[in-house]
Amino acid sequence: MAGETQSLRFKIEIPGKETKESGIISALTQGYVENWISTLESIDDETKKDLVELSKGYPDTALNAFVNNIDLMVARVKENRIKEQD
Repeated sequence: MAGETQSLRFKIEIPGKETKESGIISALTQGYVENWISTLESIDDETKKDLVELSKGYPDTALNAFVNNIDLMVARVKENRIKEQD
């Protein structure tokens, strides 16, 4: 079901601790990731463009990992740019 997101409610119980119920968690979409990248102020526009292109190679189920590892993704983009210049 490409392009569809599903919501999930879950509860974490730890013995001896108060039980907390989460909010609704949704899978990230490509559009959300592209919008999020565009808001990153510490990254230049060319790197943002390359990050968007890199993120398109990830399936929707892996976009959470892409966002959580944005520093690594920026490093990959910069590394690829250096290789292209050589």
